[in-house]
Amino acid sequence: MIGKFCLAALCLTAALLFYGCAPTVTVNGETFEALTPREEKDLVLIARAALKRSTKAVGLQELRAIEDTEPEVEINYYGDRTGDAKVTWTLPDHRRTVQFRGQLLTDHMVVQTYTVRLYDGIIDYSKGKPVLRREPSQPKTGSDPGNNSLEDLLRSPAR
Repeated sequence: MIGKFCLAALCLTAALLFYGCAPTVTVNGETFEALTPREEKDLVLIARAALKRSTKAVGLQELRAIEDTEPEVEINYYGDRTGDAKVTWTLPDHRRTVQFRGQLLTDHMVVQTYTVRLYDGIIDYSKGKPVLRREPSQPKTGSDPGNNSLEDLLRSPAR
């Protein structure tokens, strides 16, 4: 009888130690089991592999940049080890993102890649077709605002 009690206590202690070591995150008052830092690195490795075999045009120079730089990792949990994870590399003219959804690091997670172009200016649709209008670095007309403080600008009369 004492042997069974000791075995049950040992199993319970081992289970608590194993479960207690996993990181947790609290979202809207609920606590969920999170990925460990090592598992987050595994997610980055999977993202790199997905981009290497992507059907989208990923050039050699871009692949080198993806291999050499650490991405931004953002994970939003809605269950134990379940949620939406984005692994994003910001390159000179675009952002390349691999998004994971569902039970992370399992066969049940969904993997998507997408690209967002970065523009210096405004995209103008007024003529029907999108045209990128670059913002001038210096104003072409008007007076030089000088080194006015925000307080000075707020006090100046309207024109």
